[in-house]
Amino acid sequence: MIKLVLLMLLAMKGGGFGGFQISYIKPRISPLNELNKKYGLSEFGDILSYGGGGYAIIGKIIIGGMGFGGDKTVKNDTLKVRYSAGGGFFEMGYEILDLGILTLYPMLGIGGYGETIEIFPTRGDINWNDFYTASKRFSAASSGGFTLSPQISLLVFPSNFFIGIMIKAGSTLRLSKTWKLSDGYRLLDTPEFDNFVPHVDIMIFWGGKAG
Repeated sequence: MIKLVLLMLLAMKGGGFGGFQISYIKPRISPLNELNKKYGLSEFGDILSYGGGGYAIIGKIIIGGMGFGGDKTVKNDTLKVRYSAGGGFFEMGYEILDLGILTLYPMLGIGGYGETIEIFPTRGDINWNDFYTASKRFSAASSGGFTLSPQISLLVFPSNFFIGIMIKAGSTLRLSKTWKLSDGYRLLDTPEFDNFVPHVDIMIFWGGKAG
């Protein structure tokens, strides 16, 4: 019986890999862009973020995790605003198509996704003695919460080759979100932001695969 189990495990394909990831995020932040227009700022566009991850393949199952983050800044003569977004997920998927060098996995990520808005009035230099009294120079608010990320993943990973590419397309679905100021107080009367954030991830990785 033990020999049979060992033979079955040896017959299963497997491997592991990890690498550098570039993510294209399309944030749904219309309320923030409306404020930008009101104060003479450009709209925030899509974000190119950076991160990494690592995965293991056990038979038809892929399991691992990844993280990413990026930001976008707009400014004018009196104001600079930076919007940052990022997340981290534990992920698991199951193989539905294997063409040798190409493998397709539906995947689900479980983790968190967060956003930060930072506001910097552009008032120029200040003296050291005025440092404490210039408290209105900076403001920040952040939101984050438990998030699911359904996605489809295409793995380009030749057997007995140590470099490959992983391409994922999906969306984050945030199940909870509260905006808080940097000092811990809440940001009240915030408009509704779309909880779905589409993203495309491309990972260049190093590892090994057998079977």
